[in-house]
Amino acid sequence: MNQSNNSYFYEIPNRNDILWKRMDSLQVFELVRSLNQDHQQNKIYSINGQDELIEKPHYNLKNQYLQSKNKYLNLENLILKKTMKDHYYGLELSTNYETLYLYGCKDIIEEWYSYIKIYTIQNDFRMNYDFIKLTGKGAHAKVYKVYCKRDNQIYAVKVFKKKNINNKFGLFKEIQILRQLQHKNVIRLNEVYENAKHLYLILDYLAGGELLSAISQTEVYSETVVQELIQNLLIALDYIHQNKILHRDIKPQNLLLRSLNNITDLVIADFGLSDEYNCKGEYIFQKCGTIGYIAPEILRNEIYDYKVDIFSVGVIMFMLLTDSSPFDGKNTDEVITNNFYCKINFEQLTKSKISTHAYDFVKLLLEQNPNLRPTAQEALKHDWFYLPKMETLQFFSLSLKNIPLFNIKKRPQLQQILISQSPLWNNLGSKLSLSDSSKSKNGSECLSILDDIQDQVQEEETQVDYKYQFKLRQSSIDENLEEMNDNDFYKYTKSPASLLQIYHLSIKGGRQ
Repeated sequence: MNQSNNSYFYEIPNRNDILWKRMDSLQVFELVRSLNQDHQQNKIYSINGQDELIEKPHYNLKNQYLQSKNKYLNLENLILKKTMKDHYYGLELSTNYETLYLYGCKDIIEEWYSYIKIYTIQNDFRMNYDFIKLTGKGAHAKVYKVYCKRDNQIYAVKVFKKKNINNKFGLFKEIQILRQLQHKNVIRLNEVYENAKHLYLILDYLAGGELLSAISQTEVYSETVVQELIQNLLIALDYIHQNKILHRDIKPQNLLLRSLNNITDLVIADFGLSDEYNCKGEYIFQKCGTIGYIAPEILRNEIYDYKVDIFSVGVIMFMLLTDSSPFDGKNTDEVITNNFYCKINFEQLTKSKISTHAYDFVKLLLEQNPNLRPTAQEALKHDWFYLPKMETLQFFSLSLKNIPLFNIKKRPQLQQILISQSPLWNNLGSKLSLSDSSKSKNGSECLSILDDIQDQVQEEETQVDYKYQFKLRQSSIDENLEEMNDNDFYKYTKSPASLLQIYHLSIKGGRQ
């Protein structure tokens, strides 16, 4: 057996099955990624029962499958390690019971490794990455900015403490979905690592932070800017929906910017509540989302489809055009009720002096009846995208003070609503971050509706520039990652004290 059963992925079916299956049992799929051998050079080898290298000219990679002439192997969640044999570089692919070895020259093995690592699980995170700073914290995970020693690039890593994860199959689903999606406006999963206590998801680092935070710092923005943002968002959703995926938690905190100097180059992040479309409306989380952005058909326990994401786009567009939420309310209960019955204050749109086509388009996206609401593809054909826009929006910039932030208490009518368990990305001290520590009756699910931060504190970063080769002592990082405070970071850092910028971390109860 290659790995003890404390692996988080131990129960995955193909980890407990034979490696190779007959090709005729493989279902037809749409080709997203592929890598074929060069049969003249850079050949792939395996080994036989006598430990001899044998050329495998028919081995090719298609999506998450390694294929031969009449058989295939599902790479998802297999254990991946690098190895050597004589002067050949190699890859070791293992289930809980079997192992396959692939060998070749260094260049071809590196190419195959770069392809395969997206689908598999590795265990040497500490050898490949250095921490730079903490950027977000949630109920069950933290997000760090990290430096990759292999390619000298910056990434984000989402670190989960295994014992704190309530629903492992929800996390499996998130990882599976992220592996399927390859689009410039969708967060990209690059690798997954595991050790005895933690899971590490390596994702693109998005330097621009949250969309609304960036826009709130803009003095004036035009209807054209909103159009570009919404268009990019719909293009990304059309791609996601074409892949038969529902996001189900489209909200400002999950729209990030790739860079600081381009507020329209957005990326959809956090697929913690996403699922594959089911015509019967049966999903791993049936009732989920964020109050104020959630489609009313979800709140009403109706069968729903991709159009729940379109409704959320309408809410965001409304906010960008009016500097307010579409759902009025003196308190949280009123907002929930208005969201449930889809009672929208469209007078705010009239006051904003937007174009007629913008007004019509927002109303269409926020249509209460999902049968009359457009798909992402249909929405992209609306006249608003092709006709003149207003040059400014009343000469105001978005004010975060006007966006309602609800600290929702435990309410009987919300007992079955679940929100994402993922941390925010650039949210330490963010004005858009609030929490609720409510629990469901069985204590196993978080019931906070706006966000997943249980103890929202003004937690600041302990950081050091990667140029100074910030390193944490390898033997201690796993045991101390979740509990580290200022002194711990200082103690485990090899960099000189003069290079460190130490801040205070609030551990519990907020700042004293």
